[in-house]
Amino acid sequence: MRIYFLIVLLSLIRSYSIYAEQNHPLAKLWGIEDIEVPKLLESERNLIAIDKILRPILEQDNFSSSFGGSTIYPKENIITVHTVNFSKVDDLLALPQINPYKDFLSFDKAENSMSLSQLEYNFDQIAFEVSSINPERTFIYTDLELNNNVLYFFNSGINNSATEPYNPKIIYENSSPASQNITQLRLTGITNNVFFYAPWRSDSSSGLLIGPMVYHMTNPHDFGIIDFVGKDVVPTFSVRNDVAAAYIELTITDSAPVSSVGAHVCKSGRTTYFTCGYVLGLNGRSYGNVDGIKKDLIISDMTSRRGDSGGTVLSFVSPQNLNSVVVQGIIYGGGILLHAAQSIDIIFKEIRENTIYDLTLYTGGSSSS
Repeated sequence: MRIYFLIVLLSLIRSYSIYAEQNHPLAKLWGIEDIEVPKLLESERNLIAIDKILRPILEQDNFSSSFGGSTIYPKENIITVHTVNFSKVDDLLALPQINPYKDFLSFDKAENSMSLSQLEYNFDQIAFEVSSINPERTFIYTDLELNNNVLYFFNSGINNSATEPYNPKIIYENSSPASQNITQLRLTGITNNVFFYAPWRSDSSSGLLIGPMVYHMTNPHDFGIIDFVGKDVVPTFSVRNDVAAAYIELTITDSAPVSSVGAHVCKSGRTTYFTCGYVLGLNGRSYGNVDGIKKDLIISDMTSRRGDSGGTVLSFVSPQNLNSVVVQGIIYGGGILLHAAQSIDIIFKEIRENTIYDLTLYTGGSSSS
């Protein structure tokens, strides 16, 4: 007997184109024709693979004070390495792990002259100051493209003077109406509540039973597990995309963590449906929540609004099959310019360490769950 569980975000409760064919989500994001997507996606996958090799090396003690982070640029087919000390470039390129990929690396002067070790130190200090104040609705993250830490405030009245010594980039959203944002709605006593299927373009439940929530975590990560016991709703390994008829159903083939700043990321949500954007940061934190700080958030610029929380976060990985996607997380929240997601690998890690459930991702071709 197959048993299904749903992992959900607790906060879920409650152009015109100049190209002849631009139906695929990545064609729209990258501003190219559909026929160009496979080649550019292959380029992105290659850069991500190289970046996975590069990033741990940049974090080593003998390089972390000489380089900032790295950012991938698929359209240019290049990885920018933000450089503080150019005398270490030859040492980096001489490494046998890096030398085969030297033609894909561009060494640019680091903005603010901040090395990776300095960025990490500043981030920790900013996080300490922000957690001490706990301002309402605030995000922090490291933007490796800007080579700086970012403080994103929803409230323009928040005083940020305590963080000035660490020179973060400050962004004020200046949007007072809460309805414009994906703010989290917190309910108490949520475990064992029963949940029902709610389709797109509907403000009410369908009345079709899904099941009870059997586990939830709110701090430092935000998700819950729903036991799928309903008989009238069938779970699938597909993601809905009503935006383009040619790609209306995307098949989940695996899960994967987000690993590179500059990579594409997409989501399927109940309010804004299917949208894509770029990864801005990998270490996001959210403050000002009644139930504590949220950590390890994926930060992106893709469009989302209230009601999208809990939606699937994903990316395309197969140039040969543009209907194939991997799950990378679930939407947590955010605002007009910035959106955060909880990483799928962290969710499964927390489940393994804190529950009795032995869960696997339900994918196309899965034999069990």
